Amino acid sequence: MKVIPFIPECEDVVIDTLSEQQQLRQSVEAVHENIKPALMQNLESRSKDDLIQSYCNEMDAKNRAYYFILESGLINEFYQFCQNQA
Repeated sequence: MKVIPFIPECEDVVIDTLSEQQQLRQSVEAVHENIKPALMQNLESRSKDDLIQSYCNEMDAKNRAYYFILESGLINEFYQFCQNQA
């Protein structure tokens, strides 16, 4: 059983099976694809300071995920995941 960390929308989601993991991933990917065009159009209207803040927030979120991977001893699994994504 795995709990999804660091994703506010998923903080109460518990994943029991590989199939559920795949379904969650597909759902998240679909959301990203649906909102990406609107986000890209919105970039031109945002201030430089706002863009920098968003970049820093994204970097912090990724670092938290990396820390979780390292602290949980999942570095080999993460490496395999990255290899499969290439």
